[in-house]
Amino acid sequence: VTANSSGNVALKTTGANDVNINGVTVSSSSGNLQVISGRHILTSTATGATNEFVTGGAGTLLLDAQDSIGTAANRIDTAVGTVAATSAGVSTAGDIFINQTAGALTIGTATGLDGRANLSGITTGANNNDITLVSRAGSITVTGPISANGDALLQALGTGSDITISNNVTGTSATSGKTLTLQADRNIVFNTSADISTTNALNVVLNSDFSDGNGAGAIQLNPGTVITSNGGSITLGGGSNPLTTAAIGTGALVEGVKLDNAQLVSDAGAINVRGTGLAGSMNAHGVSLANNASVTST
Repeated sequence: VTANSSGNVALKTTGANDVNINGVTVSSSSGNLQVISGRHILTSTATGATNEFVTGGAGTLLLDAQDSIGTAANRIDTAVGTVAATSAGVSTAGDIFINQTAGALTIGTATGLDGRANLSGITTGANNNDITLVSRAGSITVTGPISANGDALLQALGTGSDITISNNVTGTSATSGKTLTLQADRNIVFNTSADISTTNALNVVLNSDFSDGNGAGAIQLNPGTVITSNGGSITLGGGSNPLTTAAIGTGALVEGVKLDNAQLVSDAGAINVRGTGLAGSMNAHGVSLANNASVTST
């Protein structure tokens, strides 16, 4: 299904019916794509085999399902600039699995079509449903809110791939012990006042320099950012095991981990922060707490 030039594509089912994108691509050269499903949005195609959704230019992708969006084995493959997605989570199967195959991805505001309002961010609404979003060869920028009722994983792979958070991330599960994991092959940056908060204990892992093995990937929390785990653990580090391996300064981010007027607050949870400064640089601290930054565990 292809819309020419700036044409849009809107697909919709009503009732307890699925939208299945099997072995085909829904695309627009520069327009917007939208799928609304009364139950699941699925594909029978193996992850990485065929892009289910492709947009060019300023086109966006909006996915709205009452239940799951993709599965662990058959993820929704995309090559889009901006995505927003929501699962109401009417069953325990209502997870979100998105696999960006090429190019940078923004989790932001997608344009609503056919009377549907715009959608911002990614949400799972119930039943401890998880969010898994992987960008295979590009950075992830978060400008819309993320709300996870279960575990959440954002993964930006490829040398030079960063995760930049510019909106709030919230854990809403009634069950303690869920985990939010951010993994980037280069840097993880929280912009001013982008926070992590949670209803119950949430383990938080910020893991830079994740898998490319080049020893370059810093973590920086900018002014006003507060990460609150409500009894869960907080881990900031690098490499394949951030509990034991340091984040490493690179480029303009010379400190391995820098908190600039930012806070880590775990209550009774453990906090582990590991960093190594950029070799040969002035003031390249491994871990820097600047401008009244604080780390608090009780």
